[in-house]
Amino acid sequence: EQLWVANMTRLPKWSGPTRLFFNGSLVISDSHSGVFWSTQTDGDRVWISNTSNLLIEKLDQSHSILWQSFQFPSDTLVENQNFTSAMSLVSSNGLYYMMLGSDFVGLYARFNPGSDSNQIYLKHKALEAKADVIEGQGPIYMVLSSDGDLGMYQNGLVPVDVQSFSTFQQRG
Repeated sequence: EQLWVANMTRLPKWSGPTRLFFNGSLVISDSHSGVFWSTQTDGDRVWISNTSNLLIEKLDQSHSILWQSFQFPSDTLVENQNFTSAMSLVSSNGLYYMMLGSDFVGLYARFNPGSDSNQIYLKHKALEAKADVIEGQGPIYMVLSSDGDLGMYQNGLVPVDVQSFSTFQQRG
């Protein structure tokens, strides 16, 4: 079962000599092409949290997190991950992607491959169910909760929008 995917610009050959290792950085390499991808960190340990976040940590007094997979989504929303406007989810074929705007989530498509013209085909504006999106008060972010709701938030715990999103296995 796949736990995490590195978003790489070129794919390794995934043959016998392909390696995933940790040397302060999490590194994917093969003997034919060398390093394909690296977190470029100088950490002391790598671990997966109980929320499925892959973390690289420096074991200093503050136990600082140098890198975490939740900051680099690829093609999947993960439970309890904050999805921000600095991130995008991209389909495996690269034609479709999702991004957050100032008060909406947009689904986009590259209907003309090879061109820079991207079209939005679904724009879901925050319904402001429990709180208002306030311009200038910071960006919105989304979280997929363990109860199957996809919430859109701005500055705090009160959602500006909540949608049912029960496409994953729930406990129970």
